Amino acid sequence: MMRKGHGKPGKKVMASFLAATLAISAVPVAGWAEGTGTFDESSRIAASIGQDAAISREEALSTAKKFAPIPEGYQLERSRFHDSWYQNGPVWRFFWSSTPDQKQRGNINVVVDAESGEVLHMSFWNEEKEPYSFPPKVEFEQAKQIAQDYINRHFADFSDQVQLEPTGDPAEKLPLDGRIQYNFKFIRLVNGIPFPEHYIQINVNGNGEIRNGSFQWDSSLAFPDVETAVSQEEAEKMLKERVNVGLSYIYPWKYRRNLEEEPVLYLGYERPYTYNLQFYVDAREGNLLDRYGQVMETDHKSEKRLLAEEPVGDAPVPLAQELTQEQALEIIQNHFTIPEELDLTDASYTDRWNGQDISAWTFRWRKEEPESQTFIWINATVNAKTAEILEYSRDEKIAVPERDQDSDLFTREKTREKAIGAIRDISPHLLHQLYSIDTGQIAGPGAEDYHHFRFHRLVNGIQVAGQGVSVTVNAKTGEITRYFINWDQRTYPAPPQNLMNENEALDKLFEDIKIQLSYMKPDQRYWLEEEQQQRDNNQVFLVYRLVDSRPDHERVFLDAETGEWRSMETGDIVRGNEVPEDIVGHWAEKELQLMYQYNAFEMEDGHIYPDRNMKRGEIIKMLMLAMNRGHFYYSGTEEAAFKDVSADSAYFSYVQAAVQQNILDSETDELRPEEEIDREELAELITRALGYGKLAETDEIFRLSFDDADRIEAKGHVAIVSGLGIMNGNGVQFMPDKKVTRAEAAVAFYRFLEKRAELN
Repeated sequence: MMRKGHGKPGKKVMASFLAATLAISAVPVAGWAEGTGTFDESSRIAASIGQDAAISREEALSTAKKFAPIPEGYQLERSRFHDSWYQNGPVWRFFWSSTPDQKQRGNINVVVDAESGEVLHMSFWNEEKEPYSFPPKVEFEQAKQIAQDYINRHFADFSDQVQLEPTGDPAEKLPLDGRIQYNFKFIRLVNGIPFPEHYIQINVNGNGEIRNGSFQWDSSLAFPDVETAVSQEEAEKMLKERVNVGLSYIYPWKYRRNLEEEPVLYLGYERPYTYNLQFYVDAREGNLLDRYGQVMETDHKSEKRLLAEEPVGDAPVPLAQELTQEQALEIIQNHFTIPEELDLTDASYTDRWNGQDISAWTFRWRKEEPESQTFIWINATVNAKTAEILEYSRDEKIAVPERDQDSDLFTREKTREKAIGAIRDISPHLLHQLYSIDTGQIAGPGAEDYHHFRFHRLVNGIQVAGQGVSVTVNAKTGEITRYFINWDQRTYPAPPQNLMNENEALDKLFEDIKIQLSYMKPDQRYWLEEEQQQRDNNQVFLVYRLVDSRPDHERVFLDAETGEWRSMETGDIVRGNEVPEDIVGHWAEKELQLMYQYNAFEMEDGHIYPDRNMKRGEIIKMLMLAMNRGHFYYSGTEEAAFKDVSADSAYFSYVQAAVQQNILDSETDELRPEEEIDREELAELITRALGYGKLAETDEIFRLSFDDADRIEAKGHVAIVSGLGIMNGNGVQFMPDKKVTRAEAAVAFYRFLEKRAELN
């Protein structure tokens, strides 16, 4: 049997090793037993089905055990034969798991090619051996050596053919709970050129345990010679022109959840997702390629043309009374055809639709026929206050007539007209603020059946980030199958002068994005005929690609006024590895740097003034950041707990959350956030954050040896923090009335994090 989309059997050497958790300190490979096996009824059936395979079950099982030595106490749970597995042809699959009497649970999965006998995939998982600690037991360089040693032991035949990916560095800040994962990707080199699609990837946690890894290789591929017709400078120009950056109004995401806090509006440039940077310059031909290896148009940027020059119709206004269920249902049926045979299975009401301050009715219709495996599901939502349709979707699997390929009835141009017509019918008042840039049909399974259109909101000539209308049209029937609106009623002022322009934003973006000459294997187009898939699979291009050093999970934008990177989640400045001038060599440099990275301090002209006294509001902010792993957001809707910390205060969300978590007592009307805080009050706050607040109030069980114990009111709190080594005083006196400096607070919270990890 020929493997679909690949070369001849036996020439392929491909393995994917996904180690969901392997402790570096686990039993060495040499000490692992072969493991136990059970040959159950499912295994007998599998062996019977695969009896004609080139590799027998016994041969495949032997190969699997050699590739993945099975720990003692594991049993073979089941084996399976597949005549096709992820486009790889016939395979044997084996599953081991730990027996119930084992102290540490785990499992192992191995896939063996039934034609060539090669291991295609292995994954295994073990329970965590040790809890995380703060700070981590191993730092970046130690973790990198652990990963390298592992590769040298287990992938010796490949270790001299890989190099560590340039982005494998300690760029990310230390997680405040110690849950750090060091990810190392060693990329294959061919002719001295990186080939990122083949790699050995190892993930090491802060305890020095290898948590997971992957290995992918294919020796059957043929690589073109290293001859380029395009210079790196020419390629960079082509790639930069393709990167989409545009000025946007940006409200950080936290304001979607927190309706009480006064939102802050920014003007900035959103950083593209890595997925949106998957285009390449063919270094030999000079063409721009997409991720499928298909030639793209180089001129894709066009003028932002609005769908209407003037408002079309009046914007909806709040109704005197909210819609009833029957009224909302009628509105849906006036705009969309709901087949009579569908049952209305659910009608629900919410006063916070999609996390916003919107009251809405949502309806669901269903029709399913298990015998024919067909179904129709329809969902629709109506704003109960304005009668505007917010969302409609229709998912279906039914028999529909094939579209006449010679007809232009439902070409992309026609379906775009239908999409605009849907907006004109449902929300005509939005047309004069909507535009779209059509970059052509999206490649992918089902791309010919459904045409997707995204219309962006434009105010004052500037895009509003994340807002607009999405419409999907069934290209076979011409029906609208999805309509979704994301739109707020906030005011967007005219932009100030002297903002960073697009070219300046691109230059800033490309400080983190590098141009790399490399080989590229296109993604497989699974929706094409098998013969075309096989031709695609044998293709390798020599290309220039974009390599972004910033991880995708850190969503950021570039502030067009200040040139600083900010978090899309919070709006806070995203700190890099820069060190404030006045903490270099300071006795608390490490602790100050960590708190600075998590925005506990603002830098002024390169300084954070470590010996400056801390204000109560600043301390509470630092505490809440430390308690919440640095990724703090407040989602409450309560009124302000203190009259001197209103919704527009920089401390509002931190103070509100501290009250919610019983860190602060809101019995008084005022917090006095600008007042400097003393050591005794800090001790009280830390004790409550540890969860020992009630215990600390039992003063009679605590004894203090400090000379100034008679000046301490919160004796239990001070006894706890001093006993844990979080706040020690000078060894003789605790000095409860002494004001807390930034350096002292940073050290106290660093020790708080250490003790919290130990106690948990």
